[in-house]
Amino acid sequence: MLRIESIYWLVGGFLIVAAVFNARTRSWSTTTFWAVLACPFLFGEAILYTNSEGVRWPAQAMGVGVIALGVLAARGGLRTAVESAEIVQARRESARALGSRLFVPALSIPLLTLV
Repeated sequence: MLRIESIYWLVGGFLIVAAVFNARTRSWSTTTFWAVLACPFLFGEAILYTNSEGVRWPAQAMGVGVIALGVLAARGGLRTAVESAEIVQARRESARALGSRLFVPALSIPLLTLV
């Protein structure tokens, strides 16, 4: 039986993978952001359990993590990498070639939902 905790662990694992990929490119602010964001998904049940047992520090540490996420986002270090002119030009040519067909996937989702 699939439990909601399994979904949380899956999301937490995905966020850890994102952190690892950013660590490989030496983007330390972004790596820290994704790693801190993964903590409540991976350790949420343990934090709630210890909180119900009267141990407050894990929940307080998660509060510090939320503040750290705000500080990391406010510093502006989470921006994407600057792309080269060749990549930007190739993306524009691809968009020009696709034209209005570019919006077909985005518009088909609400249509299929309605149907």
